[in-house]
Amino acid sequence: MAARHSRARRWLPWGVLTLLLLGGALGLLGRGGCTEHLEVPRPALRPSPPPPELPESVVALPVELDLKGALAALEQQVPRVVDETEAWTPVANGRVGLKYRVERAPFQVEVQGAELHARFGARYLARACLRVSRTLCPEVASCGASGESPTLSLALRSGLSWSRDWHLRAKSGYTLDFPSPCRVTFLRYDVTERLRAALTPRLDAALAQLDARVPQLTQLRPRVTPVWQQLQRPLALGSGVWLALRPSAVQVTPPHGEGLRVSATLRVRVRPLLSVGRAPEVEPQPLPPLLPADGDDAPAQLALDARIGFAELGARLREQLRGRALSLQGHRLKIDDVGVEGSGGGALLRVHVTLHTGLLGLRRLEGDVYLTARPRYDAASGALVLEDVEYALGTEYALARYAERWGHETLRELLAQNARFPVRAQLERLRGLAEAGLQRELAPGLRLEGHVEAFTPLGVYAEGDGFVVRGQALGRLALHVDSAALLRPRAGQ
Repeated sequence: MAARHSRARRWLPWGVLTLLLLGGALGLLGRGGCTEHLEVPRPALRPSPPPPELPESVVALPVELDLKGALAALEQQVPRVVDETEAWTPVANGRVGLKYRVERAPFQVEVQGAELHARFGARYLARACLRVSRTLCPEVASCGASGESPTLSLALRSGLSWSRDWHLRAKSGYTLDFPSPCRVTFLRYDVTERLRAALTPRLDAALAQLDARVPQLTQLRPRVTPVWQQLQRPLALGSGVWLALRPSAVQVTPPHGEGLRVSATLRVRVRPLLSVGRAPEVEPQPLPPLLPADGDDAPAQLALDARIGFAELGARLREQLRGRALSLQGHRLKIDDVGVEGSGGGALLRVHVTLHTGLLGLRRLEGDVYLTARPRYDAASGALVLEDVEYALGTEYALARYAERWGHETLRELLAQNARFPVRAQLERLRGLAEAGLQRELAPGLRLEGHVEAFTPLGVYAEGDGFVVRGQALGRLALHVDSAALLRPRAGQ
């Protein structure tokens, strides 16, 4: 009996202490417990670098020009007949008088390669007189007045090249040849040289007119500008998918002609982009200067962007993780919310947690913790994966004050396991839409034709309000134009 009383006396203080602690705990619970706020600094968001641009691609646009107007300009500028037989024209310091008549054949004009060639043949007659007084100049010699007339020939060559101002330039020169000279022998005077001097101003004026007319006949700016404007407009492919060609420059191959037609190929430099969401914003640009083409045509490279918004990523993670409770080294952690933002090209994960710690888990801490992750496209699974999940520096430091390594690894692993988002189907759908979108009429008389030959995923990049999984599709692009609509001459040409 005494022993029992002794043991009771020994355990009484511990029982009382236990009851007091339980009473205090129940009191705290009755008052809703004591909740502390996790003082974790929010990391500053860093701007994300833009996705790398693919090399420029080429959209080929064949053009053909008609130079019949050049022939008309020459025919108009050089008369078929030059007749100076009404009066004597003094030459050789007035000692000799000259009358002449030249009748030419029609011009023969054709374009060979990058040169315009024109020629004609002519016959002429010439008479010479010897002045013996102010009023008397008897005829002393003639050529072509009787018998077969002597001949002359003209050969004109005009080099054609493209100007930055969207037209052909012409630089012309000519040779005038007299196969059968006409000389007044006893005066030692060559009549053909006088003929050459008389014809040269007319021919010089004709060449100047030709060089001025060629740019007018081959002005492409008003004809290509509507095409350029159309290429800048995003094309709606349906279901929120857009194709933006994003033209930046136009190059042209050297002119090549046959007959009276000149052909060349315009190479429009583009960076095609297929994207999902709102229509790409495009600031219209004027038609740039025309540049000479460099290199051969290369396969077109089309960027395919499968976009997943940060809000969608956060919603998917919330659906999988909200309400999950973790037992962590004597503590209990519950995930209340998850959000995703972009920072520095990666992901910033915001996880709102409630941590129960301390004796009987009565100490409750609540707030946001932050983790960083790197996005990657996993080709094997076709998923966007957030990997290398790590606590942000401020979070790691702040949490160390509350609980030593309170399940850091467990939470990180849980996030990494669930941060996988399938995108393969979206990329394949984009590829199919790209194939269909490259076969379409852009405007009346203007059709885009292309096809996709290969597809390669390139990487994941933060852009705007989400991640972009960028792929590269290789193929060919060409423009087909109704020549009657695009190359219709302007009024006055």
